[in-house]
Amino acid sequence: MPQSIIGDPESVIGVDGRERLTSVKTDVYPLSAIGQIEFWQDGYGPYICTGYLIDGNSVLTAGHCAFDGAEDDPVDSATFLPARNRVQGIVDNHWGSCPVAEVWAPDKWRFDGVPAHDYAVHQLAPPCDFAETAGSFGLFTLTGTDAFAGRRLRVEGYPGDKGYGSRWRMVGEVDRNSVNFLHYPMDTFGGQSGSPLFKWNRPECGGPCSAGVHAYGASGSPPMNSGPMMTRGRIGLLAAVAQANG
Repeated sequence: MPQSIIGDPESVIGVDGRERLTSVKTDVYPLSAIGQIEFWQDGYGPYICTGYLIDGNSVLTAGHCAFDGAEDDPVDSATFLPARNRVQGIVDNHWGSCPVAEVWAPDKWRFDGVPAHDYAVHQLAPPCDFAETAGSFGLFTLTGTDAFAGRRLRVEGYPGDKGYGSRWRMVGEVDRNSVNFLHYPMDTFGGQSGSPLFKWNRPECGGPCSAGVHAYGASGSPPMNSGPMMTRGRIGLLAAVAQANG
């Protein structure tokens, strides 16, 4: 069975508040734009992460799901499975799967391993294009330290401590943010790296919109999970990276 990436410290904080998506259809937009990533790294695997489409063939995920941080060591291979869910013991890959052709991450993750830059894009191989089936998320930000404090976001993905291929979510309030990093109490586990931190509807996206990428487990006092936050610069950069894949 695929496993979460070694050393992935994501955390359940206190009583587990995650909810399993069983009756909710993950094959219907926007939940269809979230998928599971299976990949091999340095001859080992498969490992699992979560990712979400930001256009028809570009998947936003955590940097450590694409490169070993500070080592510029890309994954050997990867596959993206949008809308995957496990119901009544059966794993349904409703929109199929697609191999990853290329991975991208910012230099501050690839060469320096800086946690605030732990995000990446998996570019899907032609002819894969999920624009008309799974759909995609927009991206948004709020400007300023603690601008997200008290704002509700949803984290959703594929935790390795639950049934293989099953989808789990939790909604909660952001505790705090710096200029490019979010801290929040929503429960996660290894395998959920790359999960979107999103709102159902934002005017700048005209629909579902993500503010960040889940990447890390509990730290600090009180303990919070965390991940890179979208900024105006990052939104523009990610749009350019996605466009490079056509």
